Amino acid sequence: LKSSNTDFQTEHLNPQGVDVVITQMLFDGFATKNEVARNKSLTTAENYQTQGTAEDVALLAIKSYLDVVRTKLIAAYAQQNYISHSETYTTIKKLATQGVGRQAEATQAYGRLALAKANFLAAQNNYDNSKITYFKVVGRQAKNLQLPDAPDDNAMPTSKAQATQNA
Repeated sequence: LKSSNTDFQTEHLNPQGVDVVITQMLFDGFATKNEVARNKSLTTAENYQTQGTAEDVALLAIKSYLDVVRTKLIAAYAQQNYISHSETYTTIKKLATQGVGRQAEATQAYGRLALAKANFLAAQNNYDNSKITYFKVVGRQAKNLQLPDAPDDNAMPTSKAQATQNA
């Protein structure tokens, strides 16, 4: 039959016989149960692996944060050391040129100044490298990072029993 007001076509069939076959496995030798247990164990293992990776990344982020703070402090100390050696060298050289001091002292002070400058440049390079590492790990520029406060003395357990209880 074809309907006149729609484009749908309808056919009526009258089959003489229809067969329906339904099968159900009654026993599979515990294969399904063991497969479910295996997949559950795999999922649990992957969960632990993911947690381990997250902890590794967090530890690396903390380490790179502290490295930036530490190397910044070292670079500042090295810069101050270089400035002090520069002032000392200027004074000793002035005295040596006036004849009050010895030229050997000026030469020795110059050597110490050169070492202080090398140490300062190395410390500055280490600071720059730590900022790059921080950016690679965290994805942000290392700006306004500060040394974290030390924990309160009360925050740390005073005995092994207290530590075990807190855990």
